[in-house]
Order: sequence, then C-alpha cells, then structure tokens
Amino acid sequence: MALPALPLPTGGATHVLEGVTMLVALELVVGRRCIWLPARWKRLDLAAPSRQKLLTASLRRIRWFERFSRPRASGLVEHRVTAAVFGALVFG
Repeated sequence: MALPALPLPTGGATHVLEGVTMLVALELVVGRRCIWLPARWKRLDLAAPSRQKLLTASLRRIRWFERFSRPRASGLVEHRVTAAVFGALVFG
C-alpha cells in the first residue's frame, strides 16, 4: 500500500518565489496590464556589492537565452481572457 505524498517544508528562497509567483498569477487573473509590486520590493537594491557577481552572471545567461529564443504563441497571452486562464492555472 502506497503512502500519500506529504509536502515537505523547504523554507528559504523557495517561499519567496512562491509568493511572487502567486502575486503575479492573481494579477493576471484580475486582468492587470501593469504588474504591481510592494514599494518595499521596488526599493530593493539588486546592485549591492554582495549581489553584484550573481547579478552579472544571471544577466549574462538571460541575454544569451534571449538571443536564441523567440516568442511562441504570444498572441494567446495578449488577450485578457487567456491571460486570466493562464493566471488561474499558475495559481492552481
């Protein structure tokens, strides 16, 4: 007999990512055109000396990926209804 899977607490940065993902998903569901973030998050200094190396490496990877990727099915998420459905799926 198989035991049901239990969620394991992960803590740390994963909870922050989950919170941001849920916030963006809810904003898609309600049809916002511009993503709202708390003022405290907007004031966060990403270019602090302790984060500079990580930020530089991350931006290099993102730019590399953007050169080789191209938008696919972007027309689907440009409509309010499909964006709301996508947001509900992500939230769920």
